[in-house]
Formats: sequence, C-alpha cells, structure tokens
Amino acid sequence: MKNLTARILCASALISGIVSVAGAQDAASTPAVLLRSIPILKPDSSNINVVTEGEWTLLDKASKKWSLCASLPTMKDPYWKAVDYGLVSQAERIGIKLTILDAGGYDNLSKQISDLEDCASTGADAILVAAISGEGVKSKVDQLVSDGTPVIETVNRVESPNVTGRSTLDFKRLGIAAADYLKDQAGGKPLRVAWFPGPEGAGWAVRSDEGFKEALKGTNVEIVATKWGDTGRDVQLGLIEDTLQAESSIDWIVGVAPAAEAAVGALKDADRTEVKIASTYQTDAVARAVAAKDIAYSGNDNVVWMAAIALDLAVRQLQGEDIKGVEIWPKPQAFTSDKPVDLENSSGFAPQDFQPKFQVQ
Repeated sequence: MKNLTARILCASALISGIVSVAGAQDAASTPAVLLRSIPILKPDSSNINVVTEGEWTLLDKASKKWSLCASLPTMKDPYWKAVDYGLVSQAERIGIKLTILDAGGYDNLSKQISDLEDCASTGADAILVAAISGEGVKSKVDQLVSDGTPVIETVNRVESPNVTGRSTLDFKRLGIAAADYLKDQAGGKPLRVAWFPGPEGAGWAVRSDEGFKEALKGTNVEIVATKWGDTGRDVQLGLIEDTLQAESSIDWIVGVAPAAEAAVGALKDADRTEVKIASTYQTDAVARAVAAKDIAYSGNDNVVWMAAIALDLAVRQLQGEDIKGVEIWPKPQAFTSDKPVDLENSSGFAPQDFQPKFQVQ
C-alpha cells in the first residue's frame, strides 16, 4: 500500500516488463476509450467523502492467459451491457480468458451466490462481482478470499473488508449532482419532482437516493413521489405511468436511466411533454435522448472504465502487484442538452451495435 498515489499516477510504468501473449489485440482494434488516461478519484480509507484525484492507465498486455470469471446481477438494461463491453474489451485487449455470468435480476441473490460458486469450481484465477446485495454476498466473498481467490468488486459494493480491490463509485455523488442540476434549473422557483431511484435495497440505489434527498433538503425543489423498482425498462415504465395518473402537477421526472428512457415516450403518450427529464446515470439511449434534447441531463459514472479497471486490478494482483485494499473511482461526468454529446466512443455506454458477450477465450 506504500506510495499508492505514485503508482496510480504512473500506472503505465508498471507494465514495462510484461511480455506479449497470443491473442492480445493490437492498439488499432482496441476501443479508443480504453487507450486514454482515465481521470480517477481515490477515496480516503477512513472517510469516503475525502478523495484524492489522479489518473489510471490500463494494462495493454498480460503476462499469461489468466482465466477470470465475472458475476453480474442482470443484463436487462443497457447499463449492464456497458459493463459487459468494458470487461470484454479489456480482456480481449490483454489476451486473457473471461467468463461472464448473469444472475437474471436484482431479486435473484441465490442465483448470484451460485454463480460465484460456479466461478470458483471452474478454476477461475480471480473473480469479479457486481453485487445484487452487498450484505447478501459477503459470506461467499469472504470464503472465496479465504480460499485464496482474489475477488474484485465492481459497480455495486460488497460489504466486506476482505474484498481484494474495488472499482466502483459512491453513487451518492450522482444523486447529489442530479439534485444540484435541479436546484440550478429551479432558479429560486418551486419545482415538483417525481423520483425513481432504482431497486429498493440495492446499495448503489440507496446511496443515490441519500445524496439526492440530502442535497434537496430545505430547498424549493419538492419530491412529490418516490418509486422504487427494478431497472428493467418495463418496470420503470409502469411506475412512471402510475405516477403520472396519480400526480397531475409534476415539473420533472428524475431517476435511473431506464426510467428516463421510458419517460420520453410516456410523457408524449400522456400529453405531458412540459415535464422535463433527468437521469442519474447514463446509457447510450439516454445519451442520444440528451443529444436530441428529449432528456435535459444525465450523470455519467463512466461504467465502461469502471468495469475495465476492475479487470485490470484483478490481473495486476495475479501478476504480483499487491492491490489489496485499493479502491478506484472513475471521476464522474455529466451530459447536458446544451452541450455536444460524444455518441461514438464513450466511457459511459457501449456502442449501439455491440452485442453482449459472455465468453472470451
């Protein structure tokens, strides 16, 4: 853990002695977004609100064909397609094996635990996990680490101090950023907001909700409805339609990306197009809607980078670099309808024509 900041700022120097392996991509076939230096935040270990800024450079080769396994909560929405894209693209770039398992939804904790067991039983050198429930996977993660398998958390937090490394974000920051945008848009006038924070009990959704509500406390922006639900688009559409029927006076719909996507059509169908839309995080559809001015604002947690860094941390650990306790957050960004949006090479979502892959050989 000594001189960690220097290691972060000079990450490219760490790979100078690594040899090429068969199957690694050349730079021309690697997504340009993975070739950039990544702006990051490193949280203080004793105070998550204190961060140090730096940069991270991903490995471009692995020393051998390591075998990794990743457990994701769902592939129901484009956000997790972007996670898949980041993992697969970096695995193909450096020439390692990767298996990705989909638990099928946020109500399938037992399936995710089974997936983690499957990762171990197939001999994965390291395991990546985006937790359905941080507490729910804790004992299984503790067991895997105790058995000698590095476990890297990505996106969703695992509530265990034994996790080998973390590539994530405090999603409270995205909630605060969305709230700050609304306060700026209010300009001192009252606003009524319907809020769709995501799956109830999911750690990232709870933190986003906390940040959003704390930042709006005592302001002239009023949350008139809070509706929790799975990130499936159909679920969010149903919640929005119910809210529009119950609330005749709403100025903004704010929430997870599938809610923002669904709101575009729902507002048109309900002849309520005066209502504006903001998303706490991004997908390709949200970004395109921002560019088209159908959605006014979207946070960007850089999930493609987040996934690629998680895989990077796992390989670094396997290759002898001690990353125990390292936690890296790609620095959050935002899209707004008054600025150009890069739709072709983003750190926030997969290309439109990308199809999820579950195996890299």
